[in-house]
Formats: sequence, C-alpha cells, structure tokens
Amino acid sequence: MGNTKGVDSEGKNILTAGISGIDTVDGVYNPKAIAAWYGGPMEDLDVLKAKAEKDSTFTYDADDYAMTIFRHDGSGYEAGGNIYWDENGYGGVGGGLIS
Repeated sequence: MGNTKGVDSEGKNILTAGISGIDTVDGVYNPKAIAAWYGGPMEDLDVLKAKAEKDSTFTYDADDYAMTIFRHDGSGYEAGGNIYWDENGYGGVGGGLIS
C-alpha cells in the first residue's frame, strides 16, 4: 500500500509513502527494515549516511530518502532526520538529546 507521485522514466510509479510488513532485507531478518515511510522514496537516511561514510564518492540529497521513517524495531525519524529515536525510546531533536 502506498502513495504515488507520477511515474519515472521507465514508466514505474514513484512511491512517496507506504506501509510494509516485510521485515527482511535481501532475505535476512532485519529489525531495522522500514515498516512505514512518508515524504519521499522508501529509502532510509541512516542507510544512506552509512553508505556515504564507507564510500567517499557516494552522495545523496533530500530527494533521495523519506522524510519520515518508522522501522520494525520501533526506531525511526521525522523531519528529514531532525527528530529521531532508537528502539529503546532515546532520541534527539536537531542535535539535542531527549529521553
């Protein structure tokens, strides 16, 4: 289930929001798998950040990831990562910590 924003150059729907019950990545259980996303493609900002840390030639911008993510383990973020929390309920807002 999801929301579309037109079609891409290959004629495929561009999903900008959705809900997923799939808790695996490449066939392996992953509690960090995306359960729901809004405001962009089904891409996790934290995954893109990790890729960029490993590969200095990898770049991304705000159009490349969802503005809100809820993961299967209860962690997630909103406002493009400016509000975030982990699976234990600890998190932050714009760089400041909350608990």
